[in-house]
Amino acid sequence: MGNLIIAEKTSAAIRIASSLSDGKVSKVKYGSSYILRFTKDGNEYSVLPLRGHIIEIDFPKEYRDWKIDNLKEMAKLEPKENIKFKGLDFVLKKLNQENDEVIVATDYDREGELIGVEALRLMERENGIKRAKFSALTKSELMQSFENLGNVDYNLADSAEAREIIDLLWGATLTRFFSIETKRLGYEFVSVGRVQSPTLTILVKREKEIRNFIPEIFYELSITINGCEFKYTGNPIKAKEDGEKLLERISHSDKASVKEINENTRSLYRPIPFSTTEFLKEANRLGISVEKAMAIAEALYQHGKISYPRTDNTVYPRSLNLKSILLNLEDSYLKDSIKTVMGESRLIPSRGKVETTDHPPIYPTSPIRKSELKGDYFKIYDLIARRFISTLAENAEISEREFKAQTGGLEFTYTSSKVMKEGWLKYYPIIYYRERVDPQLEIGREYEFHDPVL
Repeated sequence: MGNLIIAEKTSAAIRIASSLSDGKVSKVKYGSSYILRFTKDGNEYSVLPLRGHIIEIDFPKEYRDWKIDNLKEMAKLEPKENIKFKGLDFVLKKLNQENDEVIVATDYDREGELIGVEALRLMERENGIKRAKFSALTKSELMQSFENLGNVDYNLADSAEAREIIDLLWGATLTRFFSIETKRLGYEFVSVGRVQSPTLTILVKREKEIRNFIPEIFYELSITINGCEFKYTGNPIKAKEDGEKLLERISHSDKASVKEINENTRSLYRPIPFSTTEFLKEANRLGISVEKAMAIAEALYQHGKISYPRTDNTVYPRSLNLKSILLNLEDSYLKDSIKTVMGESRLIPSRGKVETTDHPPIYPTSPIRKSELKGDYFKIYDLIARRFISTLAENAEISEREFKAQTGGLEFTYTSSKVMKEGWLKYYPIIYYRERVDPQLEIGREYEFHDPVL
């Protein structure tokens, strides 16, 4: 008798088997599926790769026709469960008989928990069940996970199943109702869903605001001193006539007097660790769509390059060895950045407002060479790696000088800005800050101005 490991995908199964084995892993045809077999510490293990959910729910056949008179019944029905892959139930039941212990090693989230429980139900397994929880498909994390096995969270699986059932009952019933009532059937049916309908409401509300917006014309007055644009403190100017009168007031002179210079130093705070939402926003700024960025992140996770990409967490857990992750990246194209940040920073991480206990924020788990990834795959990995480094770097320090000048009784201002301490800015690929040139003026002196513009 041996031990069966249930993996969510083929790529995950391969990484689990290769990470845990003493060396040799064999691929064995098993019914309609295949398993990976290996030995560890004298014990026999089999890894069964699934293909996501193995059970799908639907209404009974008699409810396939779209009728208005059976919708109330549909909303109260117990959905029927169907096995998505032919012969998988036989494979699972046979493996159940051959193994003393079953270890669920699917992704540790609602859907992953439900996928594992679906397999256990088909096996009719009640005892000898353990759960491997991990946030990265790396050898060290997988080894630690399988050395500290926990229990399956059936409540978490139930919550995923409840959401699945609600999606079916709500979506199918209301989709049929609105489609029949509006006589839009076939390819033109009206789709209604638990998530998509409220989202569509938000979009419609925003679109109405845009369409109802009445633009207002306004004007701005400015002058140029030593190549820098000074703006009138009374901007914006609503009436063109008022702007022309102000322009006339300053046209009688070509000089402005510097009345005040205020100096200030401020911090430009480093970014917070990557949650899924923060990651997708930044990827979009690189020109990568949300859908593509998420697909790439999933692929990088499956190949052990980054941690689990679906997380709300913006606080690194204390158990995560941040220095070790940095040192691991020294074997990559980022080695110079790693050496610099470790020499300049105290390595105290930034933190966001959301802290959860299921998965850490997204971080790089394996070093790569630049030639290892291409195109958007490299951009996504680079973004995640540099974001991680930036969260451990120091804040940037910015020096600002505000100049106030007068001419024709009107006050104009300009603020120069310069980086005094780069901090995290030197590591991050997205530009958050641009310096503004100093016009080199002195209080009390008059300077020629040019190009008064309204």
